[in-house]
Amino acid sequence: ATHWDGPDALLKRIEWAGSVAARAAGREQPLSLGERSLGAALNGRTRTAITRAASAEQAITLLLASPEFQRR
Repeated sequence: ATHWDGPDALLKRIEWAGSVAARAAGREQPLSLGERSLGAALNGRTRTAITRAASAEQAITLLLASPEFQRR
């Protein structure tokens, strides 16, 4: 739990999400990626955040950092 809890662990997960998103942004449609990877677990709040993101990279970062993705 100590590797998962705490501000440092959260920051590392967000940085990881941003790194992955930077590589995937040109190859993946964020909402489609969310639907394929999470299916019915993709909730309305995350779906809205993805569709309102300023860029594909930001949308994928939000998806990867979302609570439902982190629980997976």
